[in-house]
Amino acid sequence: TNNRPYSQKNRLIIRASVLPDDPNWTPASMPILLSCEDPRVPGKPDAYTETYSIKVKINHVTIQGLKFLGNPTLNNMHGCVERIGKELDDLLIKQCIFIGDRYGAGIYAATLATGDRFVVEHCIFKGCAASAVYWDGLEEIGGRNCAMRYCIIDEAYMSGPWTCQTTEDFEFHNNIVANCEYFWIRKQGDCQKYKINKCVIIGNKHFSGYGTAAGPTSETGDEVSYEKVEVITNGTLEFDTNQKSRNYMHITKGSVGSELGAGIFMPRKD
Repeated sequence: TNNRPYSQKNRLIIRASVLPDDPNWTPASMPILLSCEDPRVPGKPDAYTETYSIKVKINHVTIQGLKFLGNPTLNNMHGCVERIGKELDDLLIKQCIFIGDRYGAGIYAATLATGDRFVVEHCIFKGCAASAVYWDGLEEIGGRNCAMRYCIIDEAYMSGPWTCQTTEDFEFHNNIVANCEYFWIRKQGDCQKYKINKCVIIGNKHFSGYGTAAGPTSETGDEVSYEKVEVITNGTLEFDTNQKSRNYMHITKGSVGSELGAGIFMPRKD
């Protein structure tokens, strides 16, 4: 937090010195953030704790090109990037990778924010509990002009997107969400109709559900619907598992969803 006069064009930017679109970039080039904080209360070794990699308390922030791992402390709810506060606006997270291990270094909420213009794009989430949480943790704060686009979410043991009072202008397109407990979780009572455009949704145990901070509670019913445009729900996803490959963790060419442009590489501007 600080008092500098940031604006949409004059931003606070936290980013890798070499970004994925640079010809010299490799998967091993990404700076790694690993939380080792252990805030246990003496005498309460089994109590749940919370830790964070980056806490944002100002407007107009970009976080770009970083790899986040979880926290190895047991019974810990770790958040990689969090923004909670009144009247906060304009947080962009792009070209980042979030890798969690629920049995080792867990990530509970890879990204979480209240307020407006919370945008997550061209990111990869692997093994996190929740990927992008559009929260309303303070006085029912909803989110306007929020987005999740060109992302890959795999093996989330809660959900891909998680919305809470997020307005219906929420952009959700060109994403791949696979092998998760829930494709989408929302706050109980929220019945906004969101548009899902040009996405691959495959292998998830449940499509839509309700949840609280403690996790999913139940599936949604007929009171909730989504507008689906060009959504693929069948086929086989193939991921590049070669750690020396530039496309490591991305969808292989020719696989279902490979044409969506999801992943940490930005589209070329010819």
